[in-house]
Amino acid sequence: MASVKEVLKASMGYKFPDATVTLILEEHGLAPDAPRESSNNNQTKSMDLSRAALLDFLITLPKSVRELDYQITQQDADALTDMRRRILAKWGIFDTPVDSGFVDLSNTH
Repeated sequence: MASVKEVLKASMGYKFPDATVTLILEEHGLAPDAPRESSNNNQTKSMDLSRAALLDFLITLPKSVRELDYQITQQDADALTDMRRRILAKWGIFDTPVDSGFVDLSNTH
């Protein structure tokens, strides 16, 4: 049987630092090496909240960095935020959008 950490990492589709995944799982009350029990509703909720936290982490990271002309490509924050919102809504947590301080400069040159 796979651990909660293995299942969470496999379900995300992105690579995350090992320490980040461990920290987020522990912050949501899960032991990273505990076996995944899909019939345990509390564990499933904590896994989903951990998934939402990893999406928050992912939104802040650049998708790619090119050093020759120094270009940073950002993740599609809107899509990731929508995914995060759907995960939280499943558990009755409604995250209302707020105006962001970020400005999209991708089409200004």
